[in-house]
Amino acid sequence: MSAINFQSILDAAFLSYSTQTGIDITKHPSADKLQHCHSPEDIIRVLLERETAFKNYREIHHKLVDLLHPVVKVVHVFSGVLAEAAGLVSFKQSSP
Repeated sequence: MSAINFQSILDAAFLSYSTQTGIDITKHPSADKLQHCHSPEDIIRVLLERETAFKNYREIHHKLVDLLHPVVKVVHVFSGVLAEAAGLVSFKQSSP
């Protein structure tokens, strides 16, 4: 497959994606890398780089979520207690 033919296929794919989703993929940070791909192997390399970056991102944020989970549970329980107390205070104030 020639580089020119491959580029026209890639351009058509970008246009089709944009038409179907309403998202201009050429604005994505990886688009510049994809624009400079000259073979399917180049695209696979870029996609594998993105996959690795995404896995690293998820791993970092998964650890953060794991750390925050107990805090969120305590805040949730505490907010329920506060809401109940506020309801009791409101009820007492409105009673004749």
